[in-house]
Amino acid sequence: MNTGLLSYCIPHTSIKSHSYVWFAYEVPVEIKKIIQTGLIPINKKPSTLKSEYPLVIKLNEQWYKLPNRVYLPHLDEIKNAYLKQSIPLYFKPMIGTSLNKQEEIPDTKLQVYYQPFNFNQIMEMGEKKVVLPAKSTYLLPKTLTGLILQSV
Repeated sequence: MNTGLLSYCIPHTSIKSHSYVWFAYEVPVEIKKIIQTGLIPINKKPSTLKSEYPLVIKLNEQWYKLPNRVYLPHLDEIKNAYLKQSIPLYFKPMIGTSLNKQEEIPDTKLQVYYQPFNFNQIMEMGEKKVVLPAKSTYLLPKTLTGLILQSV
């Protein structure tokens, strides 16, 4: 059996980065504490994810935002808490950054929305060997194989 490596180049301008909506029907106590002590409550659902709202979380009926723009550690904390407690955390692709256009997810206790990483951020993370949490980013166009990003 002859196995080979097929590679091809696509311009970075054709790669679009998207995020996922993370949601759950149960919330570990650890997550409630992290959200209620480390995030800022906001009065209503923001219309779109932007610099002021790079990550927003809906816990029960209350919306929260970050005190700063660094949200990757929060994604790790959330994912790890769910893994540790063996409570299911679900994921759904999110196209774009408009929260108003997102389909409502009924009966959930937790919803996590965040801005997708842009191409330059992904390349910088690759150079620094930062590993993104699974189900944090997906790139279009889709490929049928693993995707390795590298500067040329």
